[in-house]
Amino acid sequence: MKIQEIIFQELERLVVENPQLQFTYELDTRDDTHCIEVLPKIFNQNDAYRQFKVDLVFRLSQEFPCEGLFFSTDERMHQIEKPSLIITGKAFIQEDKHKKLLVLDL
Repeated sequence: MKIQEIIFQELERLVVENPQLQFTYELDTRDDTHCIEVLPKIFNQNDAYRQFKVDLVFRLSQEFPCEGLFFSTDERMHQIEKPSLIITGKAFIQEDKHKKLLVLDL
């Protein structure tokens, strides 16, 4: 099985288990790094998700030592420009970074 197939399969499984998630995937061909943006950002605090990342990175580094895997919740660190895959859960709610909430006390 190829590394992309494993990554896609694992991300799809995680979205089925956690339908509030969205993963955006891109391969950086300059250095064979598989970049994954995770939304919502708050999910990065989930202990089971953190363990999932550790386990997947360890597994793939053993099977594919010349390729990297990078998870990001902050587009300032790495912005995915040309995603080749977006997996969106049924309960995912888009975060609007530019939306301001105005509350009026009437």
